[in-house]
Amino acid sequence: MNAQNQQTRQIVERLELSEEELERMIGVLHVALDTLDDEHRVNVAAIARKLGKSRRTIYNWADRILDTTAQVLREIRVGRPPKEDEGP
Repeated sequence: MNAQNQQTRQIVERLELSEEELERMIGVLHVALDTLDDEHRVNVAAIARKLGKSRRTIYNWADRILDTTAQVLREIRVGRPPKEDEGP
């Protein structure tokens, strides 16, 4: 998997991802999206074969990504930060 566009290259560099890690991330994210979106279909067995892992492992990784993503999204503050009270 070659990082073909500028945004992908920047992410790969920032996260210091190897080709193998990038390939694994893409596969697991496809499975995570497949889990949530009925219109997004992937062949989990093919992804597992490509990564040399079992389907159960791929699903476990996807579950962990979904759990972590939900947790992080709940912690993200949206909007302006609260004003700090300035004492006299």
